[in-house]
Amino acid sequence: MRLEQGARALELDVEVASTPETRATGLMGRTRLGPRAGMLFLFPGPPARRSFWMKDTLIPLDIAFARDGTVTEVRSMTPCRSDPCAITTSSEPADSALETARGVLSGIEPGARLIALGTPPEPR
Repeated sequence: MRLEQGARALELDVEVASTPETRATGLMGRTRLGPRAGMLFLFPGPPARRSFWMKDTLIPLDIAFARDGTVTEVRSMTPCRSDPCAITTSSEPADSALETARGVLSGIEPGARLIALGTPPEPR
């Protein structure tokens, strides 16, 4: 995956979460995530406000919500080991979201482009 913000380009090696099971599990239980690694969440159907929580996620993350390949917002999320955990919800409808280790998306703002390098699976 390539993330472009003006003249800046960031190439990431992402896992794709395109099924209900992989989206529900996300990055739970991971103890580390490389500086160019991440997870791309793909959602079926029309764009909608998307919610994420950090239950059993052990590392701080950044998340970029996107619609039609364009980032609409970037937020940071903090690990949570016990309920109740905070929920991070996109401000606008999104059809995808990209999670990375905190700081990787520093300087990425709305308007950045998410570009798939290859053919991602159809979300279901």
